[in-house]
Amino acid sequence: MNNNNPNQNEENDRYSVYEEYAKTLRTWFVAYGIGFPAVILSRKELFDSFKESSDFKLIILLFLIGTALQIIISFLNKWAAWIRHNYFSRGRQDTSSYKIADWYSNQYGIDVFLEVITFLSFAYGTYLSYLILIK
Repeated sequence: MNNNNPNQNEENDRYSVYEEYAKTLRTWFVAYGIGFPAVILSRKELFDSFKESSDFKLIILLFLIGTALQIIISFLNKWAAWIRHNYFSRGRQDTSSYKIADWYSNQYGIDVFLEVITFLSFAYGTYLSYLILIK
């Protein structure tokens, strides 16, 4: 690989920006997905309001689903990166594991889809919570 190639350097810079945004978004998702239910469960006056609602279990489930999706994305991305690095450094790009990891690494749509599901899950859980709090 020629590191003096301006197009490659520009592409690396773009990927670095994407990588930073992806990391930040995932951190916010996980913090919100864990923090929101933790606040509800740890504050007696909030917990009492929520436990009487028929939506309480759904709200907690929505936040757990969103958080679990982010953990799954992180695991898959870590797995793919490790396989690609390890197999590439050993010259084993012809293995099925490498080909699957390489294919997955180029499927940004999977991340986007799961992030949209996470966002919608959190948004709906937040909306249901808002309805409980304004009663």
